[in-house]
Amino acid sequence: MTLKINRFVHLRNYTQYSLSKGALRINELADFCKKENIPAAAITDFNNLFGSLEFCIECKKIGIQPIIGLNLSVRTKGFKNGDILLLCKNEIGYRNLVNLVTQAYLENSESNTPVVSIHQLINCKDGLICLAGGINGIITKNFQENSYYSDQLIELLKDNFSDNFFLEIQRYKKIYVQDLESYLLTNSIEKQIPIVATNENFYLNKSYFNTHDALLSIAQQKYIESDDRFKSNDEFYLKSVEEMNKLFHDIPHAIENSIIIARKCSFYLKERPPCLPKIKSNGLDENKLLKKYSISGLQKKIGKQQTITKKKYFDRLDFEIEVITKMGYSSYFLIVSDFIKWAKNNNIPVGPGRGSGAGSLVAWCLSITDLDPIKFGLIFERFLNPERISLPDFDIDFCMEKREEVIKYVQKKYGELNVAQIITFGSFQARAALRDVGRVMQLPLTQVDNICKLIPYNPANPVSLTEIIKEDTRIKKMINTDRNLRTLFEISANLEGLFRHASTHAAGIVIAENPLVEHIPLYKDPKSEIPVTQFSMKYVEKIGLIKFDFLGLKTLTVIDETLKILKKKRSIDLDIANINLEDSKTYKMLREGLTTGVFQLEGQGMRDTIIKIQPDRFEDLIAIVSLYRPGPMDNIPTYINRKQKKESYNYIHDDLKEILDETYGIMVYQEQVMLIAQKLAGFSLAKADLLRRAMGKKIKSEMAAQREAFINGTKKNM
Repeated sequence: MTLKINRFVHLRNYTQYSLSKGALRINELADFCKKENIPAAAITDFNNLFGSLEFCIECKKIGIQPIIGLNLSVRTKGFKNGDILLLCKNEIGYRNLVNLVTQAYLENSESNTPVVSIHQLINCKDGLICLAGGINGIITKNFQENSYYSDQLIELLKDNFSDNFFLEIQRYKKIYVQDLESYLLTNSIEKQIPIVATNENFYLNKSYFNTHDALLSIAQQKYIESDDRFKSNDEFYLKSVEEMNKLFHDIPHAIENSIIIARKCSFYLKERPPCLPKIKSNGLDENKLLKKYSISGLQKKIGKQQTITKKKYFDRLDFEIEVITKMGYSSYFLIVSDFIKWAKNNNIPVGPGRGSGAGSLVAWCLSITDLDPIKFGLIFERFLNPERISLPDFDIDFCMEKREEVIKYVQKKYGELNVAQIITFGSFQARAALRDVGRVMQLPLTQVDNICKLIPYNPANPVSLTEIIKEDTRIKKMINTDRNLRTLFEISANLEGLFRHASTHAAGIVIAENPLVEHIPLYKDPKSEIPVTQFSMKYVEKIGLIKFDFLGLKTLTVIDETLKILKKKRSIDLDIANINLEDSKTYKMLREGLTTGVFQLEGQGMRDTIIKIQPDRFEDLIAIVSLYRPGPMDNIPTYINRKQKKESYNYIHDDLKEILDETYGIMVYQEQVMLIAQKLAGFSLAKADLLRRAMGKKIKSEMAAQREAFINGTKKNM
């Protein structure tokens, strides 16, 4: 008799966001479902919703229904603790799930282990489906202790979740809990609780078993051969629909119920437009406030300059304000301006501004930056381009020792529940993976060290272990002649890129108008008192929150201390914001390579470059910092020769002289690329920014499209 194959949905999937436990990559899970013609899939990581938005985006992209869930640790007084699987039916369920997992970290975290009480769970039950069972489930744990306890829990969960409560049944050849299956089936029949078949899915396919077992060994800091550790199982992989049907051929309704559960779930996360706190003062909204403060700020900055010059500044200001307000970012500028002014008023050193944000005249007028962008030829469209919607992003430096004070001010002003830091995830890199795997395999340390030295390290252009194994003849030879080394490289290549731990972004802070739990779940970093988002920076922005960068810079602390010492010991009162940029003694010191302690100029390679270039003007220092990067470094010898008049040069076209004269005919700055596109091809600066971005990110298709537009524009301009 041929087995009838019923449709099936996997409801227990542990992605790489189950840090150092799960090894399913989200795209792999989604692709597996598409290949198997599985209509839906759940993400159910241990005690977190880290990957829920990414999972929803990836699934919807290929037509799979995403189900948001998690495997939550539950504490029950008088019972053994265990896990409960929760799935979102609707938006109410998602909000309750967010509240539960946030409480688990911020309120109940014990020894860095998040947990909720059974009463918290019941208080947040609306909109959630509860699955109880599984090898580590709370029902199983209590059944092993005493079936009386599991009876009580089943009654409690059934009474509260009603028809949204399911008992789980799992089958593994090497894992057996005596009488558990019989107990669950009996309860299902007697108490009319539907039963559903699930599998613990930690990795993609059977061949990944050794990799997952090594991952667990690394997490537990145990050798693979150790007996005193939690080990993987060769059935913890994504089984096909056919395999699941065969496994539960005698209980077909357990398979069918997975589809019923999937149909109950209709909620998934979507990308949202940016949403900033609304700012009002004296009846003025954020757009009017931005204009008012910018105009008054500019009037103070330019004072009694000539009328012609003033017009240039005010025309630029009007243009920027129009772009900012149309893009809906007035609040962003006002918020940044507010906390920077607060820091300055409270004697907290703030950097003068860097990055593309320094090209904004509005930022200068609002005291966000201390750089006049018109004086230094900086372009606003590099920061905000009306033709390419992108979020604003000021890189703001604060004194390292007082950065926390600024964050606390922001928390107090906008509400502690409305402000959080941003999570980031550390992943297995090639050399680290080899070392970790080598250690748990008990390979000689010197042997693994020597192998790691063969792995190229180039952060700007990283090469994967898989590529290295294919291309490096020495490594190929090792793998072919030594079975242990073949295993080492196979496991390490599989682990490469998987997340292994969570930490806090060095600078990113999000500020919302409402409590953040209305948008995203929160996490607790043991090293910080400030809550942390459970979504990484990319997905924080996709959910509609805007990041503010609060960077801690030691150089500002050193400068601040130096100024205090000068004033106290030598009665020298120096204003660092108004120092002479043409001081000959300073340039003499720099030309001699005496740059220890000078920000961005103190490395040995940088010192050698400075000595060769012999800077004698501020523009040289700007060029040195810009050139001393992978790629542009190739132009340093040419820059030196041209500056020292050892090499003649031309500008290819007379129209380029004004733009490239400052850098001796070499394109050093991205602004120069934009100005050239404007001058030669008639590009608007907004369109020129698209060309600059395509070049910077090496987007070939976009560069090809821009090439045609550039050539056509140049022909018209001839």
